[in-house]
Amino acid sequence: MRTILRNLEDVAVLVGGGTPSRTKSEYFDGDVPWVTPSDLPAKGNVRSLGPVAETITRIGLRDSSATLLPPGTVLFSTRASIGKIAVADRECSTNQGFCNFIPEVDVIDSWYLAYYLAAVTEEIIALAGRTTFREVGRKKLRTFSIPVPPLQQQRRVVQHLDECMDRIDEIRKLSSEAATEADALLPSSLAATFAELRGTYPTATVGDCLIESRYGTSRRCDAGASAVPVLRIPNVARGRISIDNLKYCELGNKELERFKIDSGDILVVRTNGSPDLVGRCAVHVDNKRSFAFASYLIRLRVDPAKILPGFLMFFLTSTMGRDAIAAIRRTSAGQFNINVQNLRRIRLPLPPLAIQAEVVDRLTDQRNVTAAIGADQTTHATDADLLMNAVLRRAFAGDL
Repeated sequence: MRTILRNLEDVAVLVGGGTPSRTKSEYFDGDVPWVTPSDLPAKGNVRSLGPVAETITRIGLRDSSATLLPPGTVLFSTRASIGKIAVADRECSTNQGFCNFIPEVDVIDSWYLAYYLAAVTEEIIALAGRTTFREVGRKKLRTFSIPVPPLQQQRRVVQHLDECMDRIDEIRKLSSEAATEADALLPSSLAATFAELRGTYPTATVGDCLIESRYGTSRRCDAGASAVPVLRIPNVARGRISIDNLKYCELGNKELERFKIDSGDILVVRTNGSPDLVGRCAVHVDNKRSFAFASYLIRLRVDPAKILPGFLMFFLTSTMGRDAIAAIRRTSAGQFNINVQNLRRIRLPLPPLAIQAEVVDRLTDQRNVTAAIGADQTTHATDADLLMNAVLRRAFAGDL
């Protein structure tokens, strides 16, 4: 590739943005798309500008530092999430969190410039330094260099990159579809399993199957690695207890005995601002370390002669269990909650322990398969990002 290095200010006009006063209603809901970083694709992706959340009026444009940008302008976020990019497909404006590049059309192609900025995003981020509120100023970007071959060569690079990005998008799409199908596998099996059991075996209440049910400690926790680790709502995840991001509190021996979690105990989320989180549950399976639990959780200690912990957990996670929890869920001051008394009244099918064990083994295997597929898709997504970065680097090194 025959290239020369030029400063960005030599190939584009660099323009900022602005926000009209929110106190004046006549400035908003007009015909000018007003772009914020949240309207742009994730960092590393280069797309045409899609739908935007807000618009401003021509009066709002006139009375603020926002600028009307022509189609073909490369929008580049320079605050907070630095490096989100889109190419304007229509007239628009942006808030002040942008440096916008209006290309000199006889010198540089919009998409070539956009792809190049994506390729060097990490270098641009480094210009922001290490301050708490990171921002790259236009002054630094003006003298940032870019290889500028003839337009015909630029467009060949863009064509190659478009083809590569289409393939990477297809990888991401297939990965996402596989993850979606995997996520649906366990809920489908849970629904079918407990529908069949309900028609085959007698029912009992949750309370009939318990030795004890209890709310957790209301003592204040902190993040220090001392005293007793306390399990909280974030530690109850998809049927399993996570011990990441623990907090701790001081508990006396009697309190610890009262709020200690034993292997086989089930923790249920009793209150949260999200109704979908209320009733989420997990089984604790580790006795190597002592844990207490917080007041936003309910501890269910099962009678092992009647029910297996995993069976009750899977029931509460099933559609049947979730519907029963929704029926007892209440809301107050924006918080959704359930109480122990109503939770104990929920009825469930109760087959013999041997049948329960078969159900738990089968559903655990399916949960593990789902988790493995999810982990694979996360790896594939990471690989797609790495591939995209590698393709961009090679393109501007002249290797495409």
